[in-house]
Amino acid sequence: MKGKITKDEFAKVIIQSLNDILGYDTAQALIFHICIRKKFNKEEISNNLDKVLGCLEELFGWASETIFDDIIFKLNVNHGIRIKDKKELIDLAKEVVKSG
Repeated sequence: MKGKITKDEFAKVIIQSLNDILGYDTAQALIFHICIRKKFNKEEISNNLDKVLGCLEELFGWASETIFDDIIFKLNVNHGIRIKDKKELIDLAKEVVKSG
């Protein structure tokens, strides 16, 4: 993995992927639902990246792979971060949150 990303940039990538795949209104409704389900507010998404990704997996099951693939693609193209799968994506999210 090359490249660096802040937790705010990572959150923006997740939100952009959701907007691109689901449309803005549906993505906003989903983000609201995730925040309620995981007990944090929208402004705290960047501090809960791994929880957001985990909740997407809980909600969408195998279909979450489409969202994860788009996030991985955007991290590569826009930030030079090369990761190959969901596990690495979640590990990166945990690392980014931990490093602040």
